[in-house]
Amino acid sequence: MWNSIPTARIAAVARVVVLSAAVTLLTGCGGGTQSSQPSYSSGSSVKQHLDAGMAAWNNGNKQAAVGCYSQAITIDPRCKKAYLARGQLYNELGQHHDAFNDFHEAIELDPNDSYAYDERAKIYRLHGIEDKAQRDENKAAELRGQDFDGLRERINEHRGTR
Repeated sequence: MWNSIPTARIAAVARVVVLSAAVTLLTGCGGGTQSSQPSYSSGSSVKQHLDAGMAAWNNGNKQAAVGCYSQAITIDPRCKKAYLARGQLYNELGQHHDAFNDFHEAIELDPNDSYAYDERAKIYRLHGIEDKAQRDENKAAELRGQDFDGLRERINEHRGTR
């Protein structure tokens, strides 16, 4: 009986800590809503919002994560990482049109990102647009081939400097 009291207290403290973290994330990231006025403080950075988005996503709060990534994009509209993460979240939430837009934007920002092409191809395929899905898959495969070739070259250069 006495052993259960400390366990219950530990569990209660853990619940308070988790709840406090969730409130902080929701407050700091706009609670997953997109307002015309961002709710970040003047000292907020893109990295802080990306980190908060990842934490919210890992805790299962996808809407809060979307809000964090949206605020990162508000601060830096060229943040490809935020578009990719938010696009993936939109896909998981079944918001394929929004996901498509984010993956398309990521491709606009970096036409050499094979992941963005792969994800956009999945959405094309989901909607029965096979020719565009195949085109994006081919482009992603081509880019991955270049990535691997570049990696091989860098490894060989590194080995040669030893």
